[in-house]
This record gives sequence, structure tokens and C-alpha cells, in this order.
Amino acid sequence: MRFYSGIVVLLFCLLATGCNSTSLYSGLGEKEANVMLSVLLEQGFKAEKISSGKKGFAITVGRDEVVGALRVLESENLPRKKFESLGTVFSSEGLISSPLQEKARFAYALSQELSETCSSIDGVLTARVHVVLEEAKEMGEKPVPASAAVLIRYVSSFDIESSVVRIRKLVAQSVPGLSYDNVSVALFPIREAVSLPAPKKDVEIAGVAVNRNSISSFWMLLAGGIAGGILIGFAAMLALRKRTQQKEAAAENEER
Repeated sequence: MRFYSGIVVLLFCLLATGCNSTSLYSGLGEKEANVMLSVLLEQGFKAEKISSGKKGFAITVGRDEVVGALRVLESENLPRKKFESLGTVFSSEGLISSPLQEKARFAYALSQELSETCSSIDGVLTARVHVVLEEAKEMGEKPVPASAAVLIRYVSSFDIESSVVRIRKLVAQSVPGLSYDNVSVALFPIREAVSLPAPKKDVEIAGVAVNRNSISSFWMLLAGGIAGGILIGFAAMLALRKRTQQKEAAAENEER
């Protein structure tokens, strides 16, 4: 029994060593997980998308690829920031809010909605929209007009500048009392691309070149081979011991 227990422990250790994948992010939506997976696969990483049921999806890579994979995802601004919707902002229950608090929440909700909309434009890495609602003054004073400022970080290979007019119109038509002239857009192109060496196809384990995609299979085969060799050796030892006992018994019978 001790012998078989030792084999089980040995197999467990070898198989655990073979599990060399690490989770980068979890709790992702399927669409976002697919985008992250495609980006990593295009860069040559051995990435996988794993379903966690109601908890969403996880993205995993090899342990030796974690640093490079995180750098690539960060350069693509992935995973994207989650924005709150109007329904989320106004769904909280509690005491009756003052008009000033309601106005602040409404401005925040509009900013979140517009930031998410601008972030969905092709080539945009990060988008932030800051909204200031029209502020009424006392009688005889001129009200402060509504305004909005849009900040966009984008990939320089995309022509975002040609979309500035449409972005300003989109924001102006989404905020009550906001005119086109009071919407400003600041663009910041990102020219530096992440340059990573191509992942090695083979790794050396105990002097043996093993394909990176077959490391887990290699450890499983190695564990199976070792276990098989041990079992064969044990069976041979039992057979030899039995044969020796038979010879000793035969010799004792002859002496009698």
C-alpha cells in the first residue's frame, strides 16, 4: 500500500508541474474575452479562454508569458474600463436627494454614457467625457451655458481627426442645452507600439527540446512512463521473489 501511495504522490507532483498556465483576468464578458484572446493570439501567445459559468470568462497564458501578455493588453487598453449607465446611477435607493445632488448625478451619468460611446469608436484606446450642465442664475444674471470636454487617446494609424466634427455633434445632441461650439475635443495619438520578441517555439526540459504548446502533454507522458516503469519493476520484483521462494521450498522438500 505504501508503494502505491508513493506512485500516486509522484504522479500528482509531476502533473502539477505540468500545469503551467496562469490566469491573467477573470470575470470577463464573452465579447471582451474574445477581443483579448484574439489580440494575444495575434502576438503569438498561447492564450486560452476558459468559461467560469455565471462568473464569466477567464484568459490564461503560460507562466513564462505573463509579463509580455500584460504589456500587450495594457498597450491595447484591455480590459476596457466599465462605465455606469443612467439606469445604474439612478437605481440606488435612499433618502430624497436635493436638486443639486440630482443634477450632479445626472451630469455624471451623462459623462459615463458618452465616455462609453466614444470608447467604442474604432482606434480609440481611452475616451473620457466631462459634462457641465447649464446653471441657472438669479434673476437678472446671465446663466452659465452647458459645456463638455472630450479627451481621446487613440492609435495613430487610425484617422480619428476626421471624426472630430461627428464626435462634437454627438456630444452636443446628447446633453440638454449644450451647443456644438461649447464642445471641445482633445486628441492624443499613441505612436509607441509594444515590441516583443517572438515567443520561442521550443523549450528545453532535462536536455530535451519540447514544443511550447506540448509541455503539459510532455509531463503527462513522462509521468505515465515513470509510473509504468515503476509498476513493471515492481511486478518483476514480485515474480523474482515468488520464484526464489518456490526454489527454497523445493530445496527444503528435497532435504526432507
